[in-house]
Amino acid sequence: MGTTKKAIYKVSNGTDFDTIHFETTEDLITGAIQDLSPTGYRKLPSGLIIQWGTATANFINSGGTYIAESNVLFPIAFPNKRVCAIGSPLNLYASFNAAYSYNSNAEIGASFKFTSRTGANMNYNWIAVGY
Repeated sequence: MGTTKKAIYKVSNGTDFDTIHFETTEDLITGAIQDLSPTGYRKLPSGLIIQWGTATANFINSGGTYIAESNVLFPIAFPNKRVCAIGSPLNLYASFNAAYSYNSNAEIGASFKFTSRTGANMNYNWIAVGY
């Protein structure tokens, strides 16, 4: 069962206005393939693919700065190109400094790097877009 979007429009009939009630159900969008699990994806009819999930970053001490490199595999491969991948801490970590993704040409997964002041392992969300 999809999401229903309701909209009301007033249209002039020449003497007054008629009210038209539109309802669009997401299920009417044809051609979308999806897996809405915690690590999932949605492939739109245009070919655009959005994928998401959660992972854990395990920090190691590197000269006083804690660094974590974490790799994720996408639920499905991007058939042409991954445009971007972003990682963000799942909870607010006071010691968290920065996050970035690299290996930007990978269609099957992404690599993320995080830095921290304390080295406490953290869970993070990621999202990737491609086609």
